[in-house]
Amino acid sequence: MTMKTFRERHLGACLYSMLAASALLTIILQGCATRLETGGAYAPAPITNEVTGVVTASPAPDPGLFAVDTTADFLFTTIQAVFKLERDNRNLFWKISPNIKHTLDGIRPQAKQAVEDFGKARTVYLANPTPAGLSTLDTILGQLKAFSSAVQAVIPSAAQVAAATTIPNAPNPDPVIRNP
Repeated sequence: MTMKTFRERHLGACLYSMLAASALLTIILQGCATRLETGGAYAPAPITNEVTGVVTASPAPDPGLFAVDTTADFLFTTIQAVFKLERDNRNLFWKISPNIKHTLDGIRPQAKQAVEDFGKARTVYLANPTPAGLSTLDTILGQLKAFSSAVQAVIPSAAQVAAATTIPNAPNPDPVIRNP
């Protein structure tokens, strides 16, 4: 009788669990991807007639606002992550190139202004949801996309980071690999 490793004993259960989880996730995401539920976060508030006091049901949810919000959240998170990465590794990036910090310092106030503009435009759109308001949000999203691309382009590649962290003339533990 041979002893089976933990992996061999539980591989079937792990694969079954992963398959079941991915099937469930597919079903859940499919429902969310095609429609927004009424009364959710992106449904406008119920309409109240101020004269009669009658409250009517909310109109359908706003998928345009949902798409704009999720894209803006992704772009803002990406920009913030790059700024945090640079701040946390400032000395290393300075060794690679001082232009990294200078370029990001130039983008920071513009990105902050774009985020503030997005917040103001979103508030205006929520007060009066019109296609023109959505197009203003899309314009600001274009600015955020440009800033996101710009900050990602500034961050050095892994090879540049490795070159900056390599100690020159250090003994190489593996004689087959040569120091650059």
